[in-house]
Amino acid sequence: MNNIEKRKTTIADLVINKEQSEKMASFQAMINQAPPKEWIKDHPFIKGYKYLPIERVESMLRSVFQKWEWKVNDYRVIANSITVHGTLRVLEPVTNEWLSYDGLGAVDIQMKSGSTSFDFSNIVSGAIQKNLPAAESYALKDAAEKLGTIFGGNLNRKDEINFKSPYGKWDADNI
Repeated sequence: MNNIEKRKTTIADLVINKEQSEKMASFQAMINQAPPKEWIKDHPFIKGYKYLPIERVESMLRSVFQKWEWKVNDYRVIANSITVHGTLRVLEPVTNEWLSYDGLGAVDIQMKSGSTSFDFSNIVSGAIQKNLPAAESYALKDAAEKLGTIFGGNLNRKDEINFKSPYGKWDADNI
């Protein structure tokens, strides 16, 4: 048995367009880096929960993908919360293909102090005007997290798997 027969076949061996695969590997490595520590904030209401502010996420979408779209598919009141379901579409820069990711967000509707049940007469004035856009922001961030770690994808996970491409090497200093 010669050396070629002994070596295991890898994913990289099966790729038709090796140059594009190496570019994709570099791109994936870039978006799967941790976000800068100064971007990460502690959630004001959820103890121990980290997040990226919406302005960081939107800025990253603009700079990484250049073309992206956000569409709210649905919003509704569930119990005492307002929920949003939306779809994020990004133009992937290596393959030039549109990719879609759904996101969900929810925010409690602010009620008057001492309210014990959901009663529309107990909603704080302006609560829907404030809470619906907040739920939309959470939905957009939820969709963006699916793109990669730099968008906040692993901020609150106990275990994290570091990105390792099977297609080729990448150099973080050149990204």
